[in-house]
Amino acid sequence: LPFAESEAGETGLELLLTLAGKWMREQNVPPARIVELLCGNPADIIKVQAGSLRTGMPADLCLFNPEVDWVVGEASLISQGKHTPFNGFPMQGKVQLTMVNGNVGYSSLEKSKMKVLVA
Repeated sequence: LPFAESEAGETGLELLLTLAGKWMREQNVPPARIVELLCGNPADIIKVQAGSLRTGMPADLCLFNPEVDWVVGEASLISQGKHTPFNGFPMQGKVQLTMVNGNVGYSSLEKSKMKVLVA
């Protein structure tokens, strides 16, 4: 079966920050360490200028709300891959907005709230 015709696989990246937040809360990991591990270190490994908020760097952002309670399920996942071992699990924390090079890639925020962020 050609790749383009195959069914979407397991979702993992979509749950990464939520699961990292769980680890942070349960093991008292500082939030800065999570950012370092998920943003700075990967950028350093593949030698790209990304993973930090600095003047002159691309505006690649992820707005994460650690207070959002939700349950993993097909309807709550955005990615095409709906297969996950976490199906039915209650979670705390969810990505609210992503920006790539200053452009909104995903948002669950109301338009009025987005204007404040982007302005």
